[in-house]
Amino acid sequence: SIPVFSLPMAWIGVGKMGQPMAGHLLSAGAQLLLCDPDRERLTPLLQRGAQAVDDPAAAAARVGASGVVFSSLPNDAALREVVFGARGLLAGAQPGMAFVDTSTVSPTLSAEVAGALQAAGLQYLRVTVSGNNHFAESATLTVMASGDAALYARLQPLLACFGDKHFHVGTAEQARTLKLVINLMIA
Repeated sequence: SIPVFSLPMAWIGVGKMGQPMAGHLLSAGAQLLLCDPDRERLTPLLQRGAQAVDDPAAAAARVGASGVVFSSLPNDAALREVVFGARGLLAGAQPGMAFVDTSTVSPTLSAEVAGALQAAGLQYLRVTVSGNNHFAESATLTVMASGDAALYARLQPLLACFGDKHFHVGTAEQARTLKLVINLMIA
């Protein structure tokens, strides 16, 4: 078994949440491939040793069956494009690869993604975070994950880079639902 920080990894979406989270993985010793439609967002992480790839399909192909692809995306439409698009994750992924999505998206789309990934032999961890970009920058996010418990346990050292409070809350869309409940309570 490959040590978790030595796994091939990619990060899709390096906006105000994704950039600091990906940066924490780099600081912990991970080698990261990066993908974002706004290429300028990549610059700070490229200067720290990350490498750019053109699209999610290339990211998935490069990490291979043993790798992990993270994403931090703004909405359902972005996640749909990243997974199902012509140059999306499914176009380049190999069976066995893990996809860890940290976006705030609907449980409905997340379940659709789960079905497609399972059919392709891929692993899926839904990781929602509580906190804003300042919490992301200071690595003090609260991490709530749902998906296969063994996958969560294996990737937990990576998730620990985002904050010190971690919860595995179920095997399906529980993390998505919990995130929406928390957002409603805050509102």
